[in-house]
Amino acid sequence: MKRIRSDNLKRKRDYISSSSANEESIMSMQNESTSSKQNVNDNLNLNLIIHMNSLISLLKQFICSGCNKRWDGSTTIKERNGLYIQLEFMCYNCGFLTRLYSSPKMRNGRRHEINVRLGIGGTLCGLGRSGIMKLLGSLNLPPPV
Repeated sequence: MKRIRSDNLKRKRDYISSSSANEESIMSMQNESTSSKQNVNDNLNLNLIIHMNSLISLLKQFICSGCNKRWDGSTTIKERNGLYIQLEFMCYNCGFLTRLYSSPKMRNGRRHEINVRLGIGGTLCGLGRSGIMKLLGSLNLPPPV
């Protein structure tokens, strides 16, 4: 009888320890998943220089959410301020509009983050307005307004 009880106690302890190990591994996997999602979001929080024709070629490979046909349409620059650009893509098939903003606005202001970063970067590198204009020109980017 003592042996049965001790076996049962041992099984119970083994179950509890394996159960807590499982909980720890599940928590670890959840933490890794959360941190990998944060890493992906951190890696995507950046600015890119994209050739417009490449972007339009990419769009033509996707389905329009308005008509469920391959996107075929026009691109219009709706607003431009320094390096900030607001693009509007219109599907010829259904007229569905999609907007793309090249940079978010600063939290407490009307300025766009990309333009503030350009100003700070130019200052840190010792470039004045003419130096920034030369750099943007050599990159085939629109000059600041």
